[in-house]
Amino acid sequence: QNVSLLPNITVEETLRYTADLKMSSKVPDMKKSATINGIIALLGLEKCTKTQARLLSGGERKRLSIGLDLVSDPRILFFDEPTSGLDSVSSYQVISYMKDLAKQGR
Repeated sequence: QNVSLLPNITVEETLRYTADLKMSSKVPDMKKSATINGIIALLGLEKCTKTQARLLSGGERKRLSIGLDLVSDPRILFFDEPTSGLDSVSSYQVISYMKDLAKQGR
């Protein structure tokens, strides 16, 4: 299953646009930036923050899509086939990050 991302904007920009859309306009930019940086660190996307979405690997795309859902800090997340279309290494990474999320109560 393909994740729809704008191909020419970076990981950081994608998360920023999502934060601007999903978070209240009353939330200060510093709080939004902290949330975005936390998601990037949590999902191991530090090395690709300035990478355009079209250049991401399959695993990075999946992790970014999870990050987009985390921006609004939902109480519960449902994933439908989160590893479909990924190679074994990317699948393992995605599942590992999902386990970390669960351990943190997210």
